[in-house]
Parts: sequence; structure tokens; C-alpha cells
Amino acid sequence: MSKPPPVINYACLSYPSDRITIQGIRAKYPDGFYQEDPSFFERDQWGDRSDFGMLLTLERMVAHKAFAERLGLPDPHPDEAWSRSELIDMLNDGYKRFHMTSGPQHTEQLVRDLEAQAVAQAEQHLGRIR
Repeated sequence: MSKPPPVINYACLSYPSDRITIQGIRAKYPDGFYQEDPSFFERDQWGDRSDFGMLLTLERMVAHKAFAERLGLPDPHPDEAWSRSELIDMLNDGYKRFHMTSGPQHTEQLVRDLEAQAVAQAEQHLGRIR
């Protein structure tokens, strides 16, 4: 019986979006704070994720790709629309909306830091000691 492949533990990662504050959310969604029940994290009427929800999803996709690559597993998001460079472009746009980045190079560094955490987690499954 073969052993199931390792699974990434998203809860153990520190995400760039962890730096978003309530103040940052209020700046992005000023009208939302006038609502009785703000919907910052919900889907809109067309089923699309909120900006914040999509940002979290994109970060998880980047981490999952790095984790799988380090373990020699297939790309969990092989569609070209979800290539690393496309994800970074989308994250750069999202990070700019939340005033988290000074530009593409800064976003690239934030992504590399996240990927390094995912790779370190993958290496634990390989029995490597850092």
C-alpha cells in the first residue's frame, strides 16, 4: 500500500497579507464600514471572491506550487492562467490595492519569502534538517 503524498499545512505559513490591518481594509472599503454587516470577505452577487479573499487564495496557490515542486509532485495548478508569473502579477495588483508593495520587485520578494516557507515545510517531509 502506497503512502499518500504529503499535504501542505497552510495554517503554519506567514502570508504577506497578514500585514493588512483593519485600517488598510477601511481604506480599501470605506463604504463597508457604514454597513450593519460588512461583507469584506464574501463573494459578490456574481459569485466572485472579494479582493481580500482572492488575495488569500492567490497566496495559497503560490505556496502550494512551491511545496509541490520541491517534493517533485505535479503542479497543483497547471493551467497557464495560474503560472507563477501570472500569480505574481495578480498578487502585485492586489498588494498595490492594499498599499502593501512598492512595486513588482517588492512583490517578488514577498512571494519568494512565502515560497521559502512552503519549501521548508516540504523538506520536512523529505527528512531534511535545515
